[in-house]
Amino acid sequence: LMTDGMAGDYEEIYRVTQKVWDVAKTASRIEVSTRAGTDLVATFRKDWKWISADGRYWEQGRWGNLPEGETFTAPLSVDGVIVAEEIGDWFAGKYGLLPKPVLMRVKNSRLVSFETDDAQLRTDLEAYMGQHPDSNRVGEFAIGTNVGLTRIVGNFLQDEKFPGVHIAFGDPYGFETGADWQCPSHVDVLASHATVLVDGRKIMEDGRFLI
Repeated sequence: LMTDGMAGDYEEIYRVTQKVWDVAKTASRIEVSTRAGTDLVATFRKDWKWISADGRYWEQGRWGNLPEGETFTAPLSVDGVIVAEEIGDWFAGKYGLLPKPVLMRVKNSRLVSFETDDAQLRTDLEAYMGQHPDSNRVGEFAIGTNVGLTRIVGNFLQDEKFPGVHIAFGDPYGFETGADWQCPSHVDVLASHATVLVDGRKIMEDGRFLI
């Protein structure tokens, strides 16, 4: 983390994050795809806020996660498939980079099924997603903007900032986004090297920003 994420050009990360935030904050629909098989469509509410996490914590009282670089919100709806290369929360410490990604199917913002050959991972995911009525509901949609990153390292705090998309099942961070529901759990899943279209405008292709 110190030699990759923290050593990036944070002026450039700030610039890219702000440009992505400026495009995304008025989005109605975002489409995401990857060569690995991710194919998602997300829609958004105008009254729920996009948050710019750009690494600039210059004022007393401001805080955030470092390494930094993402913009996120709570989506209105998510449908499709995400092929998760890595899973956050305690899954990252236990499983690290998944040797075989987990294919997750989402309908009406709910995880309806997933595929993995790892029996223990299946058990753990089923237990996690079943702990609360909204634990399987998508509460976060985020675009990673740390353009200094060149690889996924197995630490989710950094890897979620890699240019790509991650979604989270569970709490929507309503205190920031304005979402009107809560959940005691929150677990992110990552699809890196994504192609992203915001209301038909391509802003990222295979993890490379076009803005």
